[in-house]
Amino acid sequence: SCFLGQSMRDIPIIQECPGRGIGVRDGTALEFQAVKSRGRGKSPPGSVCARKYPAVPPDPTLEDLLERAVSEYPPDSQKGPESGRIAGRGASGGGLVLPAGYDLRSGNLYCLPLTGVNCILVAGKTYSGRHTFLFNISIIAARYGLRCIRADTYEALITACREAEGTVIITVASTAALLDDFYSKSRSTEEENELASYLENPMGTGGRNIHPVTVAIVENEVRHLFSGRKVFDAMTRHPYGISFGGCLDENRIFDFSYLSFAETQMSQCRCCATVLKYDEKSYFGNIKIPGKINVDNFENV
Repeated sequence: SCFLGQSMRDIPIIQECPGRGIGVRDGTALEFQAVKSRGRGKSPPGSVCARKYPAVPPDPTLEDLLERAVSEYPPDSQKGPESGRIAGRGASGGGLVLPAGYDLRSGNLYCLPLTGVNCILVAGKTYSGRHTFLFNISIIAARYGLRCIRADTYEALITACREAEGTVIITVASTAALLDDFYSKSRSTEEENELASYLENPMGTGGRNIHPVTVAIVENEVRHLFSGRKVFDAMTRHPYGISFGGCLDENRIFDFSYLSFAETQMSQCRCCATVLKYDEKSYFGNIKIPGKINVDNFENV
């Protein structure tokens, strides 16, 4: 990288990929895959083969992702895709994952962890891809034989959590609406403690082996409205966060202080997001999700 005058962070590291090369043109690092012939002279048909390099489709569809996902993470109707890696980095303790997008740096699949995480918060501006992400998860989960339930009220959410058998994914379209629904009525301390326990992420404990995983869209104003409330504090104490659209300096829920000032100022295209650093083993970085869905009149995508 020094010879080419490029930063290591701008050149993805791919393990065990012979023949992979990097060149620079007009100041931009470009990758290529060399092919080595077997034997001398003219090689017989089929003797020359280039290893396919992981790449992110320029405008990926959900069908593109599913086709690749089932080949790299074969589905199992009972357990879902078992793997110890997420987008090329080790998952926290390994375990169950769900393919959900592409890692922009390496081109590998990005997967949501379904072990060691009880709640995944999805932030970002309107029309940045948050609702599309929830929709994609529901389709991908069905392909892997996992239940995915939408719950937009407290009653629906707590019922789904209590009745969950095995790994169940619950999607919430608005954390603000959910918390308002909960705190606008008289709730007991026991109810508050129970809901908080389902939404609080473990800190180095590994979490429940069988549990519901809630994926909820969280708005910036939620901190102003519910900061100090037990359920909100439980959700944000150790968050697994995904922020769509860039402009991370405007995010009031997640702490991106480990990134440079320039990185937090940058905006991103629709359906591109930054995964918050969760722990030393889990993946964090920039991802891209499929933005094209074959659904008519799907609101707030």
